[in-house]
Amino acid sequence: MKSGEKVTELSMDFNGQHIRPKEGLICLTDLWKASGKPKGKLDPRLWKKYTGEQFIDSVAKKLNVSPANIYKTKRGKNGGTYAHWQIALAYAKYLSHELRMHVNEVYMRYRSGDVTLADEIADKASSEDQEWLAVRTIGKIARNQFTGTLKEHDVRGRGYADCTNAVYKPILGGSTKELRH
Repeated sequence: MKSGEKVTELSMDFNGQHIRPKEGLICLTDLWKASGKPKGKLDPRLWKKYTGEQFIDSVAKKLNVSPANIYKTKRGKNGGTYAHWQIALAYAKYLSHELRMHVNEVYMRYRSGDVTLADEIADKASSEDQEWLAVRTIGKIARNQFTGTLKEHDVRGRGYADCTNAVYKPILGGSTKELRH
């Protein structure tokens, strides 16, 4: 896993059907079924063979893993094709224009800094995660006010760290570096 990638069992639904997670992967077979097995669209096995293999290889290369670690097929009862979330989203976007537009909309909201998206995410989070977010947000506000004041007084470059340490030492008992240790 790369930095910034949270390891969780993603649980989601699409068109009223549960999409199974397994060992950190998402069931492409469930996505195909949830899309109504659309005519003219390939099932996960054929999609990989004719369309998806290069993308799967690209994701594997970026994650520095074998494609076999991020794209797996299990036969029999409870079987299906399971893949990394990046691959699952690429396949879902291939299957459904509706889902493609939804993913694109969420991405643009994220890139544009739409705080209502953060609010929607927080609504789905656990109480502990919501509390962490509240504390983190208050800390960011305080830090921005502090650095804004420093900027108004023409502080530049290393001055921000020096001022931060000058505040931290008497209040918290050490510099930023010392507190991290």
